[in-house]
Amino acid sequence: MDWLPGIGAWLGDATNRVILVVIASGVAFAGRALWGAYRQWSQQRPRAPQHLDPFPPPIPSEAPVEITAATIAANDAVIEIPVEMAAAPIAASDAVMAPPGSDSIAVAPPVLSTPLPAHPCPPSSASRLPPARAPAGRTVTARDDVQPGVGLRPDGWPDILWVRIPGTASVRASGLFPKFPGLRLGSGARPDRDAADDELWPADALPLEVADFELAAYPLTVAQYKPFVDQGGYREDRHWSEAGRRLRDREDWREPRYWDNPALTVTDQPVVGISWYEAEAYCHWLNECLSRGVAVRLPTEAEWEWAARGPQNRRYPWGDQWEAGRCTGSEAGIGGASAVGSFPGGAAGWWRAVRVDSETVHDLAGSVWEWTASEYSRNYAGAQRSVLNADADPDGLRTLRGGSWSSGPGELRAAARQADRPEVRRSDLGFRLARNLTF
Repeated sequence: MDWLPGIGAWLGDATNRVILVVIASGVAFAGRALWGAYRQWSQQRPRAPQHLDPFPPPIPSEAPVEITAATIAANDAVIEIPVEMAAAPIAASDAVMAPPGSDSIAVAPPVLSTPLPAHPCPPSSASRLPPARAPAGRTVTARDDVQPGVGLRPDGWPDILWVRIPGTASVRASGLFPKFPGLRLGSGARPDRDAADDELWPADALPLEVADFELAAYPLTVAQYKPFVDQGGYREDRHWSEAGRRLRDREDWREPRYWDNPALTVTDQPVVGISWYEAEAYCHWLNECLSRGVAVRLPTEAEWEWAARGPQNRRYPWGDQWEAGRCTGSEAGIGGASAVGSFPGGAAGWWRAVRVDSETVHDLAGSVWEWTASEYSRNYAGAQRSVLNADADPDGLRTLRGGSWSSGPGELRAAARQADRPEVRRSDLGFRLARNLTF
């Protein structure tokens, strides 16, 4: 400890104290600069995929019977849900007693005391009903779901509910959106404080044009993907691109990842554990099955954002304000994907101003990230181009849109992007179909 008196004497000199303060200030400034540089660097990278664990297992059947009531948007179907999920009240006339020893209650079909609101949904009701329905849809869902666009047709082929999306020219011709300046993606449409660096629209880029097209009302479900697996879609080379076929054979893919996990294969949930190559092969298979002359495909990134934002450049598919009760995001507290269409208040439908008889498109925010047909580029150079059926770079990233059940409000914005390799198979990743307009 003989050095302490020397340090004390050194600090006793005023000049030395000033030197020490200057040195400390310099170190602090350098630390802040390095931290700022790191944050800027981390934001400029493509958003890293979250390789998430599979969903929690279903509620065990040994759970005690404690009947409250159930509020669930049934579609003229008898629905069984675990009693633990039946937490929202319904009218007394709708209550159904469970038989002794039963671990579920039946609602067939309920007359809701809080009716399912029409779109657009008022904020007060949008955040009240769906959370009770979504967990039920994630465990044991409708035995006889007749909702169009979710399951299979009577002939056994996937039943896709197509929604016509007017293109940019149709919107201008309608005269209903006089302030529409043309399609610019990301923050080129409007400034956003939460925009990532890869949402910056190039200053010298011209607006994009999107033709009228059709988009599936829901992400593809487990029920709709199952015929592809059962009918040998993984074995037929003609459905697969060369890069996809090599990867399928090398990894011995015979079905989606998690296909043996009951919690991830509920029939009306989005199919997950699907690579971009599997989505491409599914489109080939379905086109061969339907033989309608109109190619089913994935939407391009530009088409996807146009459907979600429209000429008003909405921040979310339903509007500009964040409301947790409108989608399956992290704030919903569900902990996994929900049955498609569980949050009708979050559906997109801006095109109803042009075509009043149109359907809405559901789940563009949350539940699962969705593959697009476009190769990822930071400056949107590939946003309007499809690399399906093309000699695309197998090492190139593909663009994902929509956010998932684990995403917060920032990632659930309609302009938010994510990029991942086409071979990844994640438990928060699915896809949605599109096709050119039929006449």
